[in-house]
Amino acid sequence: MHDERSLEGFPDAGGFPALAVVRSRRPLAVVRDLVFRVRAKGTDVPADAGSIEVALCPAGKPSPAEPLGTPTEPVARAAAPLPSGTFDWRWVEVKLSAEAWRSAARAAAEQDAAEAAQARSDGLVLPASVRVVIRCRAGSGELRIDRAELSDAKTPAANLLPNGGFEETGGA
Repeated sequence: MHDERSLEGFPDAGGFPALAVVRSRRPLAVVRDLVFRVRAKGTDVPADAGSIEVALCPAGKPSPAEPLGTPTEPVARAAAPLPSGTFDWRWVEVKLSAEAWRSAARAAAEQDAAEAAQARSDGLVLPASVRVVIRCRAGSGELRIDRAELSDAKTPAANLLPNGGFEETGGA
């Protein structure tokens, strides 16, 4: 989240809102299960030639080139291998559960006494970004990626904003 009460960087331009760490005592009300999937087709793909990954990352340091800050190491990640051999178009997916993220975030907070105390009083630091990766390490074969999709589990909470997702067009 960007905090307009605190400006930093580029004083000649008046500064930019600083990145603020957001915490929650009930993080699973905000963080959801994530599914990253790709549609792939391969010809003579060697074993262990590639993988897909989804990860939740904290905010990085301020940077004029990166709206969410510099890239950071994920708190939690999940990966799945891409198929080997020759195969027609198929979906490959990997899921990162919100519970897995919470467990990893708790474990990371416990590594530092001050952070552990703050996590107990103010809650865990919420992730600022999702990182998806498609890795291919093969020196032979052919791997085609037709489509990549990232989706989240829907919340059970009621939508209080009519057409809040802007799916409906026209009228009104």
